[in-house]
Amino acid sequence: MLDNEWEALAKLLKPATGDEGTSGPETLAGPVGRLHALHRISRAATRSLDLEEMLSTVAKVLRETIRADRCAIFLYDQSTGTLTLRSADGINTEPPGSVTLPLGVGITGQAALTRQLQAVPDATSHPAYLDYPHVNDRPFASQVSVPLISRSPGGLLGVLNIMSLERRVFLPEELDFLETAAGEISIAIENAQLYSETDAELRRRIAQLELLQQLWRAIASTLDLPALLELISTKAIDLSGARAALIYRQPRARRGQLELLAQHPSDWMAQIGAEFDPALRPLVGEVLESCWAIWRPLSGSTESVAVYAMPMITGRRAVGAICLVFDANAGQPAQPGLLHAFTDTAAIAIENAELYDEARRGLARASALLQEMHHRVRNNLQTVAALLSLQMRHASPQVRAPLQEAVSRIRSLTVVHDLFSGKHLQEMDLETLCRTVVEEAVAAGIQQIIIVTAQSKRALEDHFDTHYELEARLASAGKERELAELKQQTEVLRAQWQEEKDCIQRLRELKSQIEQ
Repeated sequence: MLDNEWEALAKLLKPATGDEGTSGPETLAGPVGRLHALHRISRAATRSLDLEEMLSTVAKVLRETIRADRCAIFLYDQSTGTLTLRSADGINTEPPGSVTLPLGVGITGQAALTRQLQAVPDATSHPAYLDYPHVNDRPFASQVSVPLISRSPGGLLGVLNIMSLERRVFLPEELDFLETAAGEISIAIENAQLYSETDAELRRRIAQLELLQQLWRAIASTLDLPALLELISTKAIDLSGARAALIYRQPRARRGQLELLAQHPSDWMAQIGAEFDPALRPLVGEVLESCWAIWRPLSGSTESVAVYAMPMITGRRAVGAICLVFDANAGQPAQPGLLHAFTDTAAIAIENAELYDEARRGLARASALLQEMHHRVRNNLQTVAALLSLQMRHASPQVRAPLQEAVSRIRSLTVVHDLFSGKHLQEMDLETLCRTVVEEAVAAGIQQIIIVTAQSKRALEDHFDTHYELEARLASAGKERELAELKQQTEVLRAQWQEEKDCIQRLRELKSQIEQ
């Protein structure tokens, strides 16, 4: 109910109390007092979805409302079958988690076991009395324990305890009030637990998505296959909570055969991995054939484990499988969709790494063949130059000059060939490359070269052009040596520059001049 509805109902019931002065939030005399108390408990229970904060507030409101010396709330842990103190208010309040009771032990345990309210005016005389707690070595005289029942049939959430140092007989309307309050508290506890579970699940999902994002970034940043396999195996364990991960590959050239690529953790797998491998290979074969994930307990090993095997499938083929090793009683992974997305990403990354390795090996083979071809071309040029040199020794003076020119040109071609086929071509700057080519051409007796350039590419033309302003500055500064080197670069060759659109016509003109 809303706050204004509570207030309206309280005003309607006020005349029935007969004593307005005693009606208030702190008393249970009459329906108005009980209504005010339930209103306060309801507000405290719904104000916050934080379980600890809600229990602390409710315990304080209940103790003040019922005028008891102590109010304690125990919550039931179904996995251990025990009741644990989660909140207390009043005298002698232990910290949360400091007291644990099995079912059936003490008055609190009896209320939880029987699912019935236990109202005991003489607590020390009760058969299930537990000598706890004390206040200055003085036990509590009276106790009321109310089970907190969930909305599911027979479900137990915990126990609400009300204690008094002096003997007290709780009235029927007080017990009814406590049962009603326990119902409100049970609903609040369930809501807070659901909120906590939902929040924890949401955080876990966010952490898993962040882990996948980190994996995708890491996969995109490396093509080294060993490092990639180590990354995939470790992230698979982090994502699934498995004890170990194994990655198998199915080579394209050898269908039906499996290759173990990686296993993690390596120390644990080194001890028992030999036991797993013979049993895992048939399972991986089934997974690759059906292209479906399989969960199966693994027999034939010293440890009781189960394996969740998932195929790694790309758009073209099944690359292999990832096998996650769990404890036998762990159950199947709760979020197989995330694991399958992870596996698909891993499959693409492994295939990319394999293609990269194949491309590197192909490039190495092509480079070796190209170097062999360059070596043979150089040997042939040197052979031709040597034959011409031998011929020149026995030739007449009129023939010797053309032969000498031919030998020089062939040797220049050899030098230029070595330059362009060498390993350091990419590290050489444009100036060094141009100077080497020009010097070798001049040494071979070439007096005219046509260099074809694009319209927007003027770097070569600018390099060999005459720099009048620079020459004038060097001359005025008295730098004769630098001036001589600059003129040698510009005057050593008479180059004719042609753009691409004029190149064909110019070549035709040169061909006509040569024929004439």
